[in-house]
Amino acid sequence: MREYFKDWSHALGRDMEVLRFGSNGLPLLVFPTSMGRFYQWEDFGLVGALLDKIEAGYIQLWCVDSIDGESWYANDTSPPERVARHLQYERYLVDELMPRIPGRPVTTGTSFGAFHALLLALRQPDRVNGFIGLSGAYDAARWLDGQSDGEAYYVNPVASSPDCPTRPTWGRSGPWRRRSSPPAGTTRTWRSRPGARSCCRTRALTCGSTCGTDGPTTGRTGRR
Repeated sequence: MREYFKDWSHALGRDMEVLRFGSNGLPLLVFPTSMGRFYQWEDFGLVGALLDKIEAGYIQLWCVDSIDGESWYANDTSPPERVARHLQYERYLVDELMPRIPGRPVTTGTSFGAFHALLLALRQPDRVNGFIGLSGAYDAARWLDGQSDGEAYYVNPVASSPDCPTRPTWGRSGPWRRRSSPPAGTTRTWRSRPGARSCCRTRALTCGSTCGTDGPTTGRTGRR
């Protein structure tokens, strides 16, 4: 099943488009690469590569559009404005799109799509069932003129989740490492499943068995 949606987003003040493939199975919320469109995975052959899994009812894909050109890549705006626009995009995902998805999805993407997949899993652990990030870059400061304080801190996985593994793994652009401290006057809230490794007790993230292994950046979020 291939289904196309185009709906007005009140959070963004514009139309947003989505492609859905499949009607059963684990839902995957798919993000395109930087400034990519909702049809990218179909055009690049990724939907075709997964077609047997989709038709067998193992997975379904919800391919979302991006607004990166209005947020992270809007170089004619200030970093706080870029962050504010991204947070509106997050509200669109959480309040408008995800209620239509049957069950909590696993977020996934490649390159900048991997950044989106991880960031949403970190910030909304009770709304997603995990994430898959392939060849992603996760230090948001590079798109915010080096800033990682204020609101920028909370949209930067590298800054706000310093205890993720320090060893690089395949699928990451480089090792996780501590970049900054929380903004003055704020506290970090940690939540992890019982028995999680100390390196996995990141802000709202349980990275499971991926520590120090050779594999894509994956994880499960929230409480089990």
